[in-house]
Amino acid sequence: MTKFLGNAEEFIREHQEEPFFLYFAFSNNHVTLSPSDQFSDTSPLGTYGDSTNEMNSAVTDVMDLLNDLELRENTLVIFLSDNGPYLEMCSKAGFEGPLRGGKSTVYEGGIRIPFIVSWPGQIPAGSVSRHTVSSMDIFPTILDVIGRPLPTGITYDGSSLKSILYEEFLMSEKWGFEIQSQTAPAHPEGLFFYSGEILTAMRFDGYKVHFRLQPQPLTTRVGFGEECTEGAPLMEYYAGCREPTCFTTQQVPTVYLIDADVGEGFRFTNYSEIAVFDPGLSAR
Repeated sequence: MTKFLGNAEEFIREHQEEPFFLYFAFSNNHVTLSPSDQFSDTSPLGTYGDSTNEMNSAVTDVMDLLNDLELRENTLVIFLSDNGPYLEMCSKAGFEGPLRGGKSTVYEGGIRIPFIVSWPGQIPAGSVSRHTVSSMDIFPTILDVIGRPLPTGITYDGSSLKSILYEEFLMSEKWGFEIQSQTAPAHPEGLFFYSGEILTAMRFDGYKVHFRLQPQPLTTRVGFGEECTEGAPLMEYYAGCREPTCFTTQQVPTVYLIDADVGEGFRFTNYSEIAVFDPGLSAR
């Protein structure tokens, strides 16, 4: 981490007089965990907590440098994770809290992640958006913010979040309380989740729909159970399987009212209120 942080700070200093893009990935928050000696035994959550403390310190150092160089109000900072906790590793890889599942699943515990955006003077601190967005939205958002068109001849899964970042957050600051957003959703057609090329689930409006469930369990996976024994049930995992034979296609998809049931524990059954879903195609 020390070397990564040093490289990041050097890059910012070298490019402070011109537009720059910095991608800073914190590798030591992924197994195998490796907090430096300075941060070892600093958290009651073990090595994962130690690694998180070290990441927090590095983020603070980068933000302080931007302030010192008077770049903070001209810099859009985005902080996010790539996936939920690696439940096979138990306490060594994070916690899913009230969510179901973790990494390698399309339950909320695997795909609902922190997504924090900071830009003083543009985005009020403490604002909250209820829109469903994706890391795939970052590229088109950055180009939109700097006034550059998307390259042509390419199909993009992401959408610009500029209107959400500006309009909704500014409205929230103006009124001083959370209001129903009038900003168009970033993905009105829904967000689709795949294992390889296999459509497994989607998020549409307030619904979470699972078309295919339960791949082969991990009992045959090499190394499982060697790190810890108190992990989540084996059948929670997709195990990286990308073959249709791994999944059970449901004739009637499993639907959850995700805004009220983030733990995906209560199956929604009043299908007369929603459209018909075809697990072989997209959904409406």
